[in-house]
Amino acid sequence: MGNIKKICLILMVSVLCFSTNLFAAEYKVENYNIVANVKDDGSIDVVEYLKYNFDESMNGVYRDILYKYEFSGQKNDMKATSSRYQASGIDNIKVYTSDVSFEGMTVANEQLASTLSNGMNNVYSVSNNIDNGYRTKIKVYSPVGGGDYKYIKYEYTIKDVITNYNDYAEFYWNFVGGDWDCDIDNLDISVNFLDSQNLQAVGHTYANITEFNTFDKTRSMKVSNIEAGTAVDMRAVFPNVSMKNIKNQKTIKEDYNFTIFDNIEMQMSKDKENYILSNKVWIGFVVLNILSIIYVLYKATKSGTKNIKKYKKDEYYSDLLDKYSLAEYSCIMNRMFGYSDPNLTVATILDLSNRKYIKLESLKKVKIFKDTYEYFVSVDTLKDFDKLNDYEKELLNYIFNKKFDSKIDTSDFVDNRFELNERFKELGLDYKLGAKYRKSCTDKTTESDKKMYNPVPKKLWKTFFNVLVILLVIGMVNILVISPLIDKTSMFAAVIIGELFVFAFLGSMVATIAKSLKDEYIDEYNKLMGLKKYLTEYSLIKDRFPIEMVLWGKYLVFASLFGIADKVSKEFKDELLKQGYDENYIFTTYPMLHIAIYSHTFAASAASMSGSSSSGGYSGGGGGGGGRRWRWWRCLLVCENNMYIKFITIN
Repeated sequence: MGNIKKICLILMVSVLCFSTNLFAAEYKVENYNIVANVKDDGSIDVVEYLKYNFDESMNGVYRDILYKYEFSGQKNDMKATSSRYQASGIDNIKVYTSDVSFEGMTVANEQLASTLSNGMNNVYSVSNNIDNGYRTKIKVYSPVGGGDYKYIKYEYTIKDVITNYNDYAEFYWNFVGGDWDCDIDNLDISVNFLDSQNLQAVGHTYANITEFNTFDKTRSMKVSNIEAGTAVDMRAVFPNVSMKNIKNQKTIKEDYNFTIFDNIEMQMSKDKENYILSNKVWIGFVVLNILSIIYVLYKATKSGTKNIKKYKKDEYYSDLLDKYSLAEYSCIMNRMFGYSDPNLTVATILDLSNRKYIKLESLKKVKIFKDTYEYFVSVDTLKDFDKLNDYEKELLNYIFNKKFDSKIDTSDFVDNRFELNERFKELGLDYKLGAKYRKSCTDKTTESDKKMYNPVPKKLWKTFFNVLVILLVIGMVNILVISPLIDKTSMFAAVIIGELFVFAFLGSMVATIAKSLKDEYIDEYNKLMGLKKYLTEYSLIKDRFPIEMVLWGKYLVFASLFGIADKVSKEFKDELLKQGYDENYIFTTYPMLHIAIYSHTFAASAASMSGSSSSGGYSGGGGGGGGRRWRWWRCLLVCENNMYIKFITIN
């Protein structure tokens, strides 16, 4: 159960870190105030006040205003996507900036984009282009530091906004577009009309409308906590007597249909309810994903640890194990690494030293600040190497002969004596030879896995697939039935990609941890864990002093396999020191003890040699971190004034 807790913790931390890095905004708008004045020619004068809060240093902001869009199949009706709710352009642009407040702001100067460069202040450029619609881009150069505020005021005129009918005129505009790419804490919109008589107005957004006020000719709405990508618009209908100078191209030769108006508004209210419900379903969907992962991993862990003994505080196993080889014990203990475990490499070298196949020597190397030791190894060519198993022969050939073969010819032992750490590092540079060694280790681990472990139970695979099908069905129903959003393609992609990730992650974890040891190996596994527990209880070992060095060496072999040789050997060394031995004498007389003390270092070198990571007590060292892309040179603020732009893009 300890493994499943670790896995779940790592998973949750990884998801949190990933989502934080992926979606963290570099800035946000704390306050956004918009004042729009409707004019008798059907245009509107707009003044915007934006208070930005920046997390990083930026060189300026963009204000991207979409005023007209067209797409195939677009209709001239009363829906929000209608061709009639399009403006003809943006005019009379002015920009003001300040680092302090909206009082006493500095007027920015307009210049050609080709004359502007990063670092300039209180200047801006204007460009008109067609990019998924007709838009005006205002690029404001006004540097700001991380953690600072920037106040920007825009003034402009949107031409031909009002649609004129026989009896009424209609105002419809998206003040915040659906592709706005940062959060807005507070938005305050005020629209001033020319006449208050029979004026009907309503606001739309999937965010929280805290107020909608009527004051004479003014209609205002306050919206809070607007997430990136959430549109905010207002629709108003009023008698057209005030539209004295409206252009003919914005005139509809029919009476305004309030029945259609009411139906559209009812549908939009229902869509908002569905949107809120859909969000709740998505929250439940994410929670269900996490619970499903935990449940499946729990079942997999339970399957993989079936019949494995849980040792109590006073349960130990003190006898040395010899029923299987060290490599087989490595596979029994950790089927993920098996023959590839660097701890096995160190343990095997110590074991071959115990069995007199190789000789270990420690030589003191005097340095100015700190004395160090070099560890030389040599082979006894007179030994009978046929008694060794294939892994031991391949390892000896690899480190002594720099070749890969399970047949040992002592005449090939040209380098019969060398410094062990240096040889590990040298072999780590021979990628071609290392690839053969790694493949052999992987193949042997796979063979042992088939031999020692039961396959994943079919019942568990069935549970795994059922969980994923249920999750996919919930996601698809939410997208197709509940969600009111028009652009469902990106939602489909997000759900499919997300569930494929869950499928791959969970499937690999099930295949890794759900296999259980076969009955004939369970007793040996329990003894291994009992021996590891015994070796970590140093007080029990001390009770057996004086212990023969031969027995010490055998204990150190298994301690190396468990990844705890440094701690065990340190206890042995301390006991020798208490008995009056000199530290230098200990290290030169008992090099195996010294190598065991620095087993982590040797395991790291062995890992570089085999190209693998380790299990057990070894953990790779070294620092590092993800590169951070410094984007001090610009801040892209996309503020497209239509919530349906993504729909246009798809079609």
